[in-house]
Parts: sequence; structure tokens; C-alpha cells
Amino acid sequence: MPIEPRFRRSGGKTGGREPLPRLFVDREAHVDAVEAALERRDRSQPKVLVYYGIGGIGKSRLRRELRERPTKAEPEAVYAEVDFSLPSLRGPETALFALRRQLVERHHVGFPSFDIVYAHSWTQSRPNVTPAQEGSPLVRSR
Repeated sequence: MPIEPRFRRSGGKTGGREPLPRLFVDREAHVDAVEAALERRDRSQPKVLVYYGIGGIGKSRLRRELRERPTKAEPEAVYAEVDFSLPSLRGPETALFALRRQLVERHHVGFPSFDIVYAHSWTQSRPNVTPAQEGSPLVRSR
């Protein structure tokens, strides 16, 4: 019988034991800064949070933690996110559409002006192709 560690950090065979949870530590200052920004009641400007830094320092984990915590100041906060590490989201057109899609699906926010401009931009950049032929995200298949 092979010798195995008593606890594992994630996945794999655990011999019926639960893997150890990954603890979220040493980020209290970051979480407090986000919550303080949300507590400011100035609604004239949207709040945008940008994560940046070298790979492996915990940006994705911090983002997940903040998304999962309901904030005290704004429990009904409307949010969307774009992960620019995904090459498919690096273009402005696809990034904006990804934000639009999330806001529509999560929060039922409508964007009729955006949809009109997006459709116009689509036809200008692809004059010989209809949105339905090329699979525009605004065209739903039935």
C-alpha cells in the first residue's frame, strides 16, 4: 500500500477524507479598500476595480473572494468582470460585449443604445455579411 499524505491541498484521491480548504489570508487591506470605496455614496461615477500584477500573486483569488462576499455597503451591487488574460476578450468589441452580456444575465440591465451602436459597427466592419450569417452575439438562434 502506497504511503499518502494525510491531507491534500486540492483534488485527487483523499481516501474518504476531505481535502484541506485553501485559506484566504493576508489580503485584509485589499478587501477593506474595496469595501471602503463601495461605502462612498457618490453614485455620479461608476466604480471600476482593476487587478494588475505579475502572474501568481493572487489576483484571481482576490477577485473570486470579493465576488463571493456580499459587501456590507452594497449588497445589491451591480458588477461585471472581464479577464484580459483570455486572448478572446482582449479586443474592445469582445470585452464590451462580454460586460454587456453579464450585466444583462446577472442583473437584467438593458442596453438598447449599445445594441444599436454595436449592430451599426458590425455592419460597417463587415459590409458584405449579415450579422445572422456570421453569428453576431446580438442575433439569437432559435
